[in-house]
Amino acid sequence: RRRLAHRSRRGTDAKEWRERFDRLGGSPIFAVLRQDVELGSQLAARAANGGQTQQLASLLNQLRWVTFAGVPEQDRLRVVVEGECPNDATAHDLADVLNGIRLFAQAGLNDPKVRRQLDDQTREAYIELVHGADVTRIDRGETKSVRLLLEVTPEMLKSAHFSTPAPEPQ
Repeated sequence: RRRLAHRSRRGTDAKEWRERFDRLGGSPIFAVLRQDVELGSQLAARAANGGQTQQLASLLNQLRWVTFAGVPEQDRLRVVVEGECPNDATAHDLADVLNGIRLFAQAGLNDPKVRRQLDDQTREAYIELVHGADVTRIDRGETKSVRLLLEVTPEMLKSAHFSTPAPEPQ
């Protein structure tokens, strides 16, 4: 009896992995992660921003699965990150927090101090990345997910690689 339960659990486990691999199998770059550790807590421990980071950490800790896919399109890389939530309320809250972060990032990139610290090309690349980001909730019946879509441009890659803060004006 114990052996049958173990086999059944392994079969269910394999089926869950296979479902996600099948969903991403057409992407040239992909990863599937089952949430076994509190990823959000590790993120929060490294972040300086307290309140919103703690809320995001709590939501990330509730994710059951996280998938990543990268698809080259002309001169861009489309990156899709999807987190499977335990329920619709968590998916709704996570989407709201991610959209809030996106709005704060847009506002932050227009801050005068940031304008002085980043060269124009780097700032524009970040603005394009944040502006083009899309957060969507997905209902697949049994699973609820939040998808974050980013378009990584050549300008973004150049600015990330060669970016150095501009000197502070004296």
